[in-house]
Amino acid sequence: MRNHSTPLYRQLSAAGTRTPSVTPSASDVSSVTFNLIGLPPVTGDMRNYVTAFCFRVTQTLDADAAGSAINFDQLYKGVSSARVFTPLLGEPYQAAHTRGAVLGHFIQVLGAGYAYPQPARAQIAASTDQDITVDLYYVLPVSLEFLQKPHETSQFIGLYEQGELEVRIATTAAYDGDYAGMVTKAPCTLRAWVEYVPSPDNFIGVPFQFKEYVVPGSSTEFILRGVGGGSGLKGIANDGCGLAALVWLTDATGIGLGGADGVDEINRVDVPFRSQQSVDIVDPLFSMLRRMVQHRTGPSSSVDASTWPYTQAATVNNSLANSQAMFLPLIMPGKNFETSKAQHVRGDLSLNIGFNSVPSGSSRFVALELLEFDVPQAEAITRAMGLNPDRVNPSKKAYNQSAAGKKLRYTRIMLD
Repeated sequence: MRNHSTPLYRQLSAAGTRTPSVTPSASDVSSVTFNLIGLPPVTGDMRNYVTAFCFRVTQTLDADAAGSAINFDQLYKGVSSARVFTPLLGEPYQAAHTRGAVLGHFIQVLGAGYAYPQPARAQIAASTDQDITVDLYYVLPVSLEFLQKPHETSQFIGLYEQGELEVRIATTAAYDGDYAGMVTKAPCTLRAWVEYVPSPDNFIGVPFQFKEYVVPGSSTEFILRGVGGGSGLKGIANDGCGLAALVWLTDATGIGLGGADGVDEINRVDVPFRSQQSVDIVDPLFSMLRRMVQHRTGPSSSVDASTWPYTQAATVNNSLANSQAMFLPLIMPGKNFETSKAQHVRGDLSLNIGFNSVPSGSSRFVALELLEFDVPQAEAITRAMGLNPDRVNPSKKAYNQSAAGKKLRYTRIMLD
């Protein structure tokens, strides 16, 4: 973690083995469930706080005699989705909102402070009649590295005890659309671990969720229903969220994001709830993101422009609104973002995106929503930490309903 030393980590097991394997199916996803059992609550006299759940997937791809080359960034869709469950917290990560391509190219990149967890592997060559072994790393962040204090969202490791990390592997034909005839062979082997840091502080981190919204197409007006609600988390206050990020996914070639179109087809954007007036150019959103990130974010090729948020195949010689951008960055957090600065929103949000030709397919948006625990849940978490629930003061931090208190929304609750 950025403002700590190297985290500690504990390997996870599934069905009694640290190296479970699964046979991918031709017709359905295949699941492996790691058990969150025996997680170390303390190191010395300090409590341990989770920073991330991570897993590695090793696949063997059987390439037919003739097919197109595949870049590294096309491989993340080999995982269908992932899920984290805990009896006390519920589902911090739900399968419906962690599709492999979204997890690989948005959730984990943003969670790591705009970085991938691994370098780009060599391109899988065209027309190669041989088996190729591929290792893919995925990170489900709990601490968010773009924050001024990344541990602001970390949670006590004991809250995940008796929980599960489930990984769902895509069908054998996941890459057939990229390389005709390619199939994923058996077995597919997984490894998983939880990363954590010891801290002398006692606190309840800010809960959050990455949430995907699917909105019907054939329209230029999009309504995101119930923003800040519908969380898989238990004990969340019914008061909206702090909207830290919002992107519109594209149909970038081979990535598997499932968007309706490319950003090059957009000719108008206005976001009323942001007081963003109607504009007919979206290039500034990419220029601002590039300046906010402040460094190259791989995977990349020799062309500087073919790097995140563009695909490796992109060549951005002119307009930043390139057809191979993976998303339109409507709202993104800057480096050293402060959680209390997130815009508070609640309920249905409306925005407008105009196109040269309105796509008929559904549009997909992904949001990062900062949430708040209600007082009973905060007290239950405090008891699970072995502390006196009287330490949770409803007039303190995020629970303060005064005008001054709202400035401290979405900040961790100190229990000392």
